[in-house]
Amino acid sequence: MENTGLFNAEGKALSIADVMAMLPTSMINRVEVIDENGRSYVNWKPTNRTELQVQDNGRTLKVFVSQGN
Repeated sequence: MENTGLFNAEGKALSIADVMAMLPTSMINRVEVIDENGRSYVNWKPTNRTELQVQDNGRTLKVFVSQGN
């Protein structure tokens, strides 16, 4: 398990997956990537669905955007 330094109310250490599962992502329909030049990627549609995954022992954040109905 990755060490996040975070714990739940019972004192159990939380993994990155635990923390990601707590994020309120169900309403997100806009994805923006900001770099030194400003917005390098923008995808916004009212029907977008997003999923976040942390991979590679916490070194990679993947954002999946799909068209919902």
